Amino acid sequence: MPSANDLELVNRRALTDFYKATNGDNWYRNDNWLTDAPLGEWYGVTQNRDGAVTELDVSRNRHRLSGELPPALGSLTELKVLIIRLNLHNQFSISGNIPPELGRLTKLEWLDLSHNRLSGSLPPELGGLTKLEFLDLDGNRLSGSLPPELGGLTELGWLFLSGNQLSGSLPPELGGLTKLDCLDLGDNQISGDIPPELGGLTKLEGLHLSGNRLSGSIPPELGGLTELRYLRLHVNRLSGSLPPELGGLTKLKDLALSFNRLSGSAPPELGGLTELEDLALKGNRFSGSAPPELGGLTKLKLLYLGDNNWTGCIPRALFDIPDNDLRAL
Repeated sequence: MPSANDLELVNRRALTDFYKATNGDNWYRNDNWLTDAPLGEWYGVTQNRDGAVTELDVSRNRHRLSGELPPALGSLTELKVLIIRLNLHNQFSISGNIPPELGRLTKLEWLDLSHNRLSGSLPPELGGLTKLEFLDLDGNRLSGSLPPELGGLTELGWLFLSGNQLSGSLPPELGGLTKLDCLDLGDNQISGDIPPELGGLTKLEGLHLSGNRLSGSIPPELGGLTELRYLRLHVNRLSGSLPPELGGLTKLKDLALSFNRLSGSAPPELGGLTELEDLALKGNRFSGSAPPELGGLTKLKLLYLGDNNWTGCIPRALFDIPDNDLRAL
């Protein structure tokens, strides 16, 4: 265990490297940085009683950070919170790769690097952050496949990776993240099947996989996600019929399946989604008649059924839904 003086020196060097690497002189707030003041008085830095840096949050700097994240951040080994987000100004942005050295931050609980211009692949070393509860990398330019090592983040409650350029398939290891409340991988280039292992995420309230290149059928195992409020799979290449097991998602408020290649008839079990407010099935290859059971979805506020191959009559109760495209049928 390093002495307090050694720890102070290591932390001070790491923060100094970070300041210089991200153009600290142009930050909106850089109070006390690079001075002899205690590190806990440097803007955005929190120290514990032992003098170790436990939080680094420079998110209120009005998009003024630029440059690349230095590997020295991995020396802040007592860090629990790291927030470096919202740097997308035309003149200032955080770019480059995510340093694999961040995998040394084994006490980290909160990591938010969202809405920067980070690129390259996700370091598999992030899978060693076994205490991580929140991971947000939305809105960057990350590419490559999702490393299966992310399945080791067993304390994770929120995983946000939307709006990147991630590709490859979804690793089935994600099914081991049993504490997840929200999984958002939307607006990437992810392909292949939806792993049935995701049906083991029984605490999940939001599953967002829209805007990708996913194919194959919707796994019936998703019907076991009984806490789910939002299921968004629209704008993919999913095919086959709707599994009737989805009718067991009795807490679901939003079911978005538009613009896929789904076919067959809509199962009458959808009538069991009594909390549903938004139902979007537009732009598929559904056939047959709309199940009369849909007329019992009294909380519906949005219903899109257009651009399919429906026949027969529409349940009269659906005409009272405020936002619908029934005239297009």
